[in-house]
Amino acid sequence: MARFDKNLGKDKYEVVALPAGPGGKSVSLAEGENVYLMAGSADPEGQARFAEYAMSPEGQTLGMAGDTDGNVVRLPVNAKVDMSAVRKDTRWQLFAGIYQDGARYVPVVPDWTPFRQSSADTLNALVADCAADPKAALSKLSQTFADELAAQKAQA
Repeated sequence: MARFDKNLGKDKYEVVALPAGPGGKSVSLAEGENVYLMAGSADPEGQARFAEYAMSPEGQTLGMAGDTDGNVVRLPVNAKVDMSAVRKDTRWQLFAGIYQDGARYVPVVPDWTPFRQSSADTLNALVADCAADPKAALSKLSQTFADELAAQKAQA
């Protein structure tokens, strides 16, 4: 948000939760954060120490970078870190609340490309055509997703 505040202006946008879905909750896809370790590294112990530091309260706090635009940690994964003590911008509490109360892990599928492409095509078509029927388009997209999940044998 700090980058948007700087480039757009804090008064030009608003942070809001998604509307409640059929289950009555605002839900978002979420994975948490990642630390990547490289296979074949000449220093596997150093990589392990880095990962341990990155997950530590000190590493998470430093990674959040307060309210600046240099953060690499959006939400802390370490329960010992109080985000509100690090981030004074209360808009972050909305993200934290949704993640805590309404996050669903992104499902694992072998190939995300068909999902990205079909959703991009559908959303672009909706935005480009004021007469489009969003409910019909999204129902069709839902079926496209179901068909693709079946084709990839990745159904829940």
